[in-house]
Amino acid sequence: MVSYVRALALVASALALRVTPVAAQQAQDGCRDPERFAAAAALHKQELKDLLESRGIEYLPPPESMSAERVAALLAERYQTDSLGVLFYSYDGGRLSVWLITQRGLSACADSALSRAELAAVTDQLRAALRVGALQATRAPHLRGVELADDSGRAPVPLDSAVRRVSDLLLPSPLRRALRRLPALMVVPALGIGTVPFAMLRPFGDSTLLIERSSIAVAASLYDPFQKVPPWRAPANAVVVGNPAYATHSRYILPPLPGAQVEATRVAALFGTPPLTGRAATHDSVLSLLARQHAGVLYLATHGVADSEHPLDSSFIALAAHGHDDGRWTAKQIQGSPLSDVDLAVLSACQTGLGRVHDAGIIGLARAFQLAGVPRVVMSLWSVDDAATADFMEEFMRLAQHDSPNNALQETILRVRRRQPDPRVWAAFVLFGAVD
Repeated sequence: MVSYVRALALVASALALRVTPVAAQQAQDGCRDPERFAAAAALHKQELKDLLESRGIEYLPPPESMSAERVAALLAERYQTDSLGVLFYSYDGGRLSVWLITQRGLSACADSALSRAELAAVTDQLRAALRVGALQATRAPHLRGVELADDSGRAPVPLDSAVRRVSDLLLPSPLRRALRRLPALMVVPALGIGTVPFAMLRPFGDSTLLIERSSIAVAASLYDPFQKVPPWRAPANAVVVGNPAYATHSRYILPPLPGAQVEATRVAALFGTPPLTGRAATHDSVLSLLARQHAGVLYLATHGVADSEHPLDSSFIALAAHGHDDGRWTAKQIQGSPLSDVDLAVLSACQTGLGRVHDAGIIGLARAFQLAGVPRVVMSLWSVDDAATADFMEEFMRLAQHDSPNNALQETILRVRRRQPDPRVWAAFVLFGAVD
């Protein structure tokens, strides 16, 4: 079993359901009780234990309990004053709680009374309003004989209404003032909150997006912001994969991605290296090249599958088939791979940010890369058009050569949004892991 000490050091119902407005349910008094936060942190630790052990990872509990004051002190030790806020979500007993903590302490908090089904409905309505199913139906991999749902018809909730509902629920008004002043946010989600495109939320009572104020990253646990990871430095080299030659007799239909080959060629040119494409993009070739080059970036422009029922064995990155190897690099294989030299993995693939919903968050491909030693993973929450993804990722990688991935991703989103206002183009991409 993989040691949790190593893992922690690296990472540390239906849509028709109408949810009542949550603003009246929110309060800022009870959640300020220090015992409430301590209890939520203890529950989070147990949920993290359950999640990691479900992945075959030995759990050794962190050496100390976590209070809001301790979180603030750790932030002050590692980051500049007021540079980063931690949004910590907890769900217990029909109540969703959120705490915003900065170096100065607990800045704000709120409670909302709602069921798991109501929480899932609100977040699902946002995906439906974005009509991301239409993109998935034409582009995403799927099992043979299974048709993907296409939600290209009229959305059950207008997009503006869906964004407002999710914003009010996850970033309620008690947090508004503090959020305006924070240049960076790290979100510690519960349940399916990690699949929400926080970049497009509007918590300020106007049209201002959260991403206009803050860079955003998703953390695997409350302990992640305090792990000692190497500071970001411009990578000298990269292993870049694009449009592998997929297995022809796989139980999955994997549509070709010619745009991904163009994307990989453009990204590889930034590092002066040839990409691995077609039949050359095998599992063995990728790992061999990583070992030889000690590459700081692993860039994968290919299909990804997030299986909610069997997240370890059936979630995978699609590489080239070779012999008896069908090219599936599963989440279980990934988390056991030697990737500790990689500072950034870019999963420019379909739905790599999704997976199985767990009390402590999502069990998916991004978490597998973190458990393998990669401190920063850029992932996608839905399928994005080939050409749009190529433009987005080339800009992101160019900016990341001169700035931290969290800042580079924020700037890329803002630039792409000015050219293409449709949030389906730019809101899908999320940083999972370390903030620099």
